[in-house]
This record gives sequence, C-alpha cells and structure tokens, in this order.
Amino acid sequence: ERWILTAAHCFDRAYSNRNPIVRVGVADIRASMSDDFQSKNVYESKQKILHEEYNKRTIEHDIALLELDRNITYSSIISPICLVSPDQQVHINQEGWLIGFGHYIDETTNELVIDTSNVLREAHIPLARHSDCRGRWGFVDKVICAGGKSLGAGEGDSGGPFMLQSVNGTWYQVGVVSFGDKDKNIAEGHTIGGYTSIGHYCNWIEENTRGEAKCAEKNVEMKEKEEKTENENAKHDEEEEEGREKGKNEEPEDDIEEEDSDEETEDENENDTNDDHEEEKEKEKNEDEGSQEDEIIYIDEKESKEDNSHQPSLFEILSIAH
Repeated sequence: ERWILTAAHCFDRAYSNRNPIVRVGVADIRASMSDDFQSKNVYESKQKILHEEYNKRTIEHDIALLELDRNITYSSIISPICLVSPDQQVHINQEGWLIGFGHYIDETTNELVIDTSNVLREAHIPLARHSDCRGRWGFVDKVICAGGKSLGAGEGDSGGPFMLQSVNGTWYQVGVVSFGDKDKNIAEGHTIGGYTSIGHYCNWIEENTRGEAKCAEKNVEMKEKEEKTENENAKHDEEEEEGREKGKNEEPEDDIEEEDSDEETEDENENDTNDDHEEEKEKEKNEDEGSQEDEIIYIDEKESKEDNSHQPSLFEILSIAH
C-alpha cells in the first residue's frame, strides 16, 4: 500500500538529490488544485530505490521504486495494479494501453502539443516486434517494444504503466515507460518505443519491497486484438456478392478460332503455368508472414507454464509518471 513503481531515468536530473512528493488519484491537474479530495491524496516518499545496474547512457535496467511515508488510502478511483508473472507471454497479436500527462497529439488540429497535458490521457498501443526496436535502438534485452502510427508514449509519460487486460477484465502492468522517439518523430508518425519488462524484474521488486509487492505466480490469458468489426465483415461479404453477380453477367469469351496458331496456344498455356506458379509463391509468402504474427516478443528462456485458472489478488503497488 506504500510502493510506487516508476522508471530510474526519472531521477537523472530534477529529482536526483531529493525524494519526490507523490499525488495519487489525479485525473485533471487544474481541477486538483482546488479539489479537496485530490489535494489530500499527497504523500511524501521516504526513499527511492534505483536498480543497481541502471545505465544512464544505454537506459538499461530502467526501473525504480519509491517508498511512501504512509499507506495509500484506496477508493473507487485509487487502487493497486497487478503485475504479470515472470513467465507471462506478450504477443504482437495483443494491444496494450498507456496513460499519462505527457506531450500529445491534439485531436482538433492533429498537431503535436509540446506541453504537459492538463488531463490524464490514455492511448491504445499495438505491440511491435523486437526487430523494430533493435533496428532503431540497438538493444532489446528485458524490454517490450510497442507503438503505432502517431500512437506512443511522449515526453512526460516516463515511468508510467504499459498495461494489458486479461480476458476476465483484470488489468496487469507488463511494462514501464522507458524510452521512445523524439517529439518530431512522434509528430511524423514514428512512435516505436521501449518499455521496461516487469516480468524480468519480479525478483528485484519483491526483494526491494521486502515481500510487500509481488508479481503474479502464474500466467493469465490476455485479451487479443479485436477481429474485424461487423461493418467491415458486411462490406467484405457485399464485395464478394458483387463479384459473383459480375461473373454471372459477363459474356463468355469467344472460342479461339481454328486459324489461331499452335504457337499462340502454347504461349497461353505457358502464361497460365507462370500465373499458377506466382500464386503459389504468394500463398507461401502470406503463410510465412502469418506465422510471424504469432511471434512472442517477450518471454523468459525457460518454458512457460501457462495456467489461466489462477487469478492473483491485487498487489499493493502503483505506478507513477513524472
């Protein structure tokens, strides 16, 4: 009830020599200034614990803990979040969620706002392959990669949670906002970013919180990307029906006249053979790409022992963004 999970790089500058003050339950910064409820939910931190192997230059092991001076009072809008197990699988066919007060794209102008958001914002973020992060950043060890067109973490979202939702509706934190593209690249739609993988640091979290915060003991089944909407399926069926009707109405081609040479017939047969060969190659290519869609982008080397029957209790740990 008194631990905050965040990113180590949040303390590189402003908070390097002092312990920060934490305010919980804030959804609107301006409203909270005069809101008695939100102003009362302010906590001082007793200590901050950065990962001992955190590297400012490479941003590896970018994870930290804050211990508050007293327990947080939970309510309908303030609650802890579950942490995934060390063996939890995260696939690219899943989509995560971000929340934060960082730089954002204005919905009206579609332009990047280089300023802190006054309201807590959320974004539905697709997961990406490790190769996307490796090509851009050079390392992917203990990192989850995610991002989409104009969707990703912005400056000011650091330390916040990257979350997945289980099929039974429970939210799990799988990552901590760590690094990403500069604002210019975000505005241009390049938003692949890295999120410190919670599952790789479960032992570290438990040890440093003296067992007060723990990860889930077993895997849980997470929600996957939604299938095509009913409108998309209806449109697809309509297009197929139009194609069938068009085929019925088309006049059959005239028979080849007897004077056509044998050479022309051979050419047509050869073209048909080439077309069939190209179709087979395209089919094989699609099958290969389809198999890659199930690529696991984060999992420990040891074999996963998935058991979705277990529903862990809420762990007493929150996330904070600076």
